[in-house]
Amino acid sequence: MSIGAIDRERIDWTRQPPARSGRIGVQIRVGVQIPVDMQSGEEPIAAVTRNISPDGAFVATRWPLRIGQKVALRLTIPGFSVPIVVKAEVRWVRALSAAEGALPAGAGVRFISPSIAASASIAALLQAHEMP
Repeated sequence: MSIGAIDRERIDWTRQPPARSGRIGVQIRVGVQIPVDMQSGEEPIAAVTRNISPDGAFVATRWPLRIGQKVALRLTIPGFSVPIVVKAEVRWVRALSAAEGALPAGAGVRFISPSIAASASIAALLQAHEMP
C-alpha cells in the first residue's frame, strides 16, 4: 500500500485518552513487531519494535544506547512497499537481563518531527491494529 492509497476516512485523527496513568500525551499504543534499521553514527543497528504510538516506540535491541542519543529509524511497516524513516531521541533504556522471562533489552524513543508520510503510515498501522 502506498501513502496515496490510504483511506483518509478510516483514520481517526482525534486525540485519545492516555493508555496508562502517568503517560501524558500517549494516544494509541499497539504491541506490534516491526523490523527496524536504526542508524546512529556509522553503524547500522538491527532492531525490532515491541510497541508503537504516534509519539514514539519501544525498540528492542541489545545495542547499548544512551538517554538523549539521536537516532534515525527506518521502519518497514506491513502493507507498505516503501520503508519510512523517522528521527527519534532515546528517552529511556532497559539493559539486558539474565533473568528468565525478563523484559527485552532496548530503548523507548520519542519521534522528532515525523514527516506527514511517516505520521500517516503510523496512524494507518494503529488503525489496522485497533481493538473493536
